[in-house]
Amino acid sequence: MLSLYFNSRLTSQTPRVSSGINFAGIWPTPYHSRFSRKPLSQLEVLKKTLESMKGFKFRLAYFNLEIDDDIDQTASLDIEDYLNNFIHAEKLILNRKRPSTKREWEIDTEKFSMLCGKTEPVLVAMNHDYIFIDYDQDAMERVVDKVFGISEGNVSEVPRVFDYAFTSIEMFLDKYYRSAYDTTTASFKRRGSSTEVAPIVVTDAQTLRKFASSIKAGDSVYVGRLMDWPGIKHQPFQVDIYRMPREFFRHYDGYGMVTGLQAISDLRKQDISPPEFNAEADVVKVVEFFYQVWVDTYLLFVRDYLRDRWRKRCKLSEIFREAVETTLFYFRKSHLELSEEKISQLPFTPEEIINCITSKIYAHALELITQIYFENTVLERESSLSDKSRRLAGKAKRILVRFLDRKD
Repeated sequence: MLSLYFNSRLTSQTPRVSSGINFAGIWPTPYHSRFSRKPLSQLEVLKKTLESMKGFKFRLAYFNLEIDDDIDQTASLDIEDYLNNFIHAEKLILNRKRPSTKREWEIDTEKFSMLCGKTEPVLVAMNHDYIFIDYDQDAMERVVDKVFGISEGNVSEVPRVFDYAFTSIEMFLDKYYRSAYDTTTASFKRRGSSTEVAPIVVTDAQTLRKFASSIKAGDSVYVGRLMDWPGIKHQPFQVDIYRMPREFFRHYDGYGMVTGLQAISDLRKQDISPPEFNAEADVVKVVEFFYQVWVDTYLLFVRDYLRDRWRKRCKLSEIFREAVETTLFYFRKSHLELSEEKISQLPFTPEEIINCITSKIYAHALELITQIYFENTVLERESSLSDKSRRLAGKAKRILVRFLDRKD
């Protein structure tokens, strides 16, 4: 059974642009540009996140939630009600302060480890805004069981991490990742560095403790989260990383730091709730839902696949078909087969679902390729200019060195 280690600090700030993190380094990320209603506060987003976890049953749910004084404290008291209503756990702990230094993280992860057991799988959430969006929670738990070998009592000398990073999905079809596809877990497995891990993962408590001790910072340095905190470096250690071509959690503010593709859905303005899975399910709604799942999960890979090949081969449609067929293979594995029990409740077969999704993809092919083409053009142009700037800077440096040498 999973445990939960959840950490967040809430402020009243709702920035309209990011502080330097942006789509491919080109322009500021517009956090609230894709919807018309008033943006939700961090507290309201946290409530959505907690509500999305209502289907989980945790052994231990451990929360470090720090809420700044400038937030309405009456409203913040609602969090306790949300925890009691939506977080189902054998034991629930709420701390009103989040660790913020290396030493505090070491102490807290050690305490957590003693409470839940060092080798039990733990869902680690280091942000308030990663919402569970999948339609089959049991599928995720089955994969976690297989990764951590709970039923077999499997013990690994190398720490294991089941990584939910959306941006890593685009890499999984690289030849290196394809060769590492593990059919047992329906995931891509590779031995990598702890520095590659995202702020929402499943690991075990002893590995969590190792992340804390790997922080390279003095005891007075502010460290807002264990993974991926700006300006904080870690002493890397080896981990076996499992990445699945299926999106279980979604960042509420989207992924404007890596793409501007408008076809990818946005939690801030769209309802992506799944259809009813029963014998009376509407085929149109089911196909529409799974088509959007395909877009959200795989379109970034299709973009990169086209960008890497479109200058070498002239037939863009041919490259697009290759990318689509490859993604559909993994869509079948990670969705239709892994969630076979759920899919079997529908009045049509997995093959019929695949055929309908394929038809819808190609019906929208021109629209998708157009978006991809323009985004790749921008990326390629920016990359070319950056390369040229680096070459010019290198040349200027060499000239300066030669000048100084002659002067000496």
